[in-house]
Amino acid sequence: MRQKKTCICFDFDGTIADSYHLFLEKTRHVAQELGYRPISDAQAEHLRGQHVRDIVAQFRIPYYRVPWLVLRLRAEMREGMGRVAPVEGMPGVIAALRGRGYMLGIVSSNCERIVKDFLDRHRIQVFDFLACNSNIFGKVRTLRWVLWRKQLQPAETVYIGDELRDVEASRHIGIRFGAVSWGYNTLESLKRHSPDYVFETPGEILEAFP
Repeated sequence: MRQKKTCICFDFDGTIADSYHLFLEKTRHVAQELGYRPISDAQAEHLRGQHVRDIVAQFRIPYYRVPWLVLRLRAEMREGMGRVAPVEGMPGVIAALRGRGYMLGIVSSNCERIVKDFLDRHRIQVFDFLACNSNIFGKVRTLRWVLWRKQLQPAETVYIGDELRDVEASRHIGIRFGAVSWGYNTLESLKRHSPDYVFETPGEILEAFP
């Protein structure tokens, strides 16, 4: 099938990989190591409605320590990723989009090795590209690189994700954004930014991209 010009980019953690509970487990572990009070379930649910910048400020984490914390948490996550499964229904959705001729990519702040290992393990090997940037605030730069590298216009590109920083980056460079209900940030918090698409289930992605 001739490839359609539209490029559908996916976030990885929380959108394709059902990794939120592992992330919460490892965050609690690292927080305890650093002397912070354990994060309760109620507090964790409250934090799901907040931007990562606000969470950093709320816990009074100095910004110079953020890169180290990200590396520490990523190492913890890498050890546990073997327990993480794809979001139910997402492998089939991705395969169907590929069959319909869409260009597909992953744009993630996780490291490329973790993403590749996960995709290989679960036999999800249909993506045209992976664009990974370890800077958790670097998605604007990464999405811009995708547009340049793949010679795409913003109107030809969609980013599907689960975090406020995903919709923020999409808005910044003028590409469409699809918010999913099953990820790290709550759908209610994402809706406040007027996403172009709202997906309550993975199957609804196929309805939006016939």
